[in-house]
Amino acid sequence: MAKQALLLLVLAILVLSGCVTGPAPTGQGITILSFEAIPSEVYSGENVQLALKIQNQGASTAKDVKVKLFGIDPTEWQAGTRFDREIGDMVGAIEGMPGATETIYWTVQTPSPGPGITYPYTVTARVFYKYTTSAVQTITVVSEKEFMDLKDRGQTLPIKSTVYTQGPLTIAMTTKPVYASETWEKKWFPISFRIQNVGGGVLRAEPGWGWTPTYGGVELEYPVKVTIEMPSGLSLRGDCADYEWGKWVSLFDNSFEDTCLVDLTSIPEISVDKTIRIKLDYDYYISASTTITVTGRTAGGLFG
Repeated sequence: MAKQALLLLVLAILVLSGCVTGPAPTGQGITILSFEAIPSEVYSGENVQLALKIQNQGASTAKDVKVKLFGIDPTEWQAGTRFDREIGDMVGAIEGMPGATETIYWTVQTPSPGPGITYPYTVTARVFYKYTTSAVQTITVVSEKEFMDLKDRGQTLPIKSTVYTQGPLTIAMTTKPVYASETWEKKWFPISFRIQNVGGGVLRAEPGWGWTPTYGGVELEYPVKVTIEMPSGLSLRGDCADYEWGKWVSLFDNSFEDTCLVDLTSIPEISVDKTIRIKLDYDYYISASTTITVTGRTAGGLFG
């Protein structure tokens, strides 16, 4: 078939019914399963064990996992172990298998809030890690003849689901009806995406560790690196082309959205599926707190 006789249409997942929005699943990356003090009520000078249990419940490997304790002074509490711990990498859930689990222990000796005084101390455990979330959208390029044949038979192209990886950030992708001119140079369609922080944590690296991107000389708050991987024959137009190399954005209000135009730079003569992948790279942390209630001993030891 001569190229001049072809009018190609780009069709999103639901070809004949308007736009397609992929619902983004909620999920987690590293989850704090428990954080407790054993025992939680003591007298001054007694030992307490802090136990933190975490699990990677997302689909990606959590890299450079670190844990820090906040709220108490390691010198005052005579900690026998470091408050800062480096865990390393923790693999995610794969094919029904649960993700990696770690339990971290600390032993501390309680200070005295004062003779006969009872005081509740709050201890916070914070887990820092690096994570990746992605979503893949399939579109179909089909010739006019194939499209008309399907339409005459009352058929549509098969529905192709958007594939996501679970994590503390979600991606919702939306494609809209195709725009295809009768000239070969102007064939394009829009694609929109929205990123949300649903993991209950904060987009930020451990203080003093890692690199924070800047915009206009100012550190970017809640940064996420967005990379849109385009297949052959498709390219992003204008400023959106920066996404193909990786572009930093800010989830200042726990969300970010953008719409890009996609050009058809190469048009095949037979129908073919194309996949567009959006990948997010980011630093993240989650926190949990527990309470240690300490009663100060008197000089005569009447409180224990």
